Amino acid sequence: MARETSMADVGGRAQPSRCEFHHVRKVVLRNEPWDCKIGRDRNLYVAEVSRNRIIVLNKSTGRATESIAYRTESDCFRGPTSISINEQGSMFVADSGSGVIRVFQGEPLSCLSLGRLQPRKRRHIPTPGNFSFPHMVSTVDDMVWVCDPESCCVQALYLNGTCKYLIHANLTGMRVKVPEDGSFVRWRDLPMNLSQESNQVAEAYQMISTTLRLPNAVLVVKDTPVCPLLLIVADSGNHVLRFFNATNGAELGAAVGGWGRFVGELNYPTGLAMRSDGVLLVSSWGDSEGLDPRGQVAES
Repeated sequence: MARETSMADVGGRAQPSRCEFHHVRKVVLRNEPWDCKIGRDRNLYVAEVSRNRIIVLNKSTGRATESIAYRTESDCFRGPTSISINEQGSMFVADSGSGVIRVFQGEPLSCLSLGRLQPRKRRHIPTPGNFSFPHMVSTVDDMVWVCDPESCCVQALYLNGTCKYLIHANLTGMRVKVPEDGSFVRWRDLPMNLSQESNQVAEAYQMISTTLRLPNAVLVVKDTPVCPLLLIVADSGNHVLRFFNATNGAELGAAVGGWGRFVGELNYPTGLAMRSDGVLLVSSWGDSEGLDPRGQVAES
């Protein structure tokens, strides 16, 4: 089947574009699938929130072949909402209810956890390495990017859980130090005789202030015409897409989008994906008319 959509050309004029689907396989998932990714084995990995598991669907038949339900004596999945799989085959899962990023790797699968749940009384305060509601995750090489709509921030972390930079709306630009125990310490809270090279301090990272309001999705893409490592953030609160240099968190130019339902406008962007031909796919949730989530295609 085929569906007509509208796309804007370089001059901003709407141009018809035909999206062709030569074969569509319907797979019934009744347990709130929030995100899915293609793995290195070309199978489809789906995050099912209400069942607290990752379901693996066969690439050819669409049948479920495996279920990954993380559970230990003291810990378990509490709402996996996003999946990202890196080039080495490691799977990163945003476990929103637990406030951590689960990292599955190796054969047999072993699990590590990055970050920790922000205390309830501080859920709206951005803290490096802590998450209130890690909604979506994206990974490239040895870095992980996480958007947290409840704390209204995007964090870039190394694979050991150390924060490199944090993008937030309500903070002025300042540098802070991250102690080895992961606690949050501002420069002014440190003793005057504590040097930057002290063993008590792991490293300094950058707090970046912007007009971010409700980051609901994050995507990092390598080797783009804009910059070598591009960070795209779906800012649902402002109904726009924001673009950053993923290396240092610097914002690149103006945001794209705005409230509306015409070509180039967005309602509530909630999902991002990049096609192999460089086309950026944006899922945008409907407004008061009660539309279902739908895909909007825009040239990157």
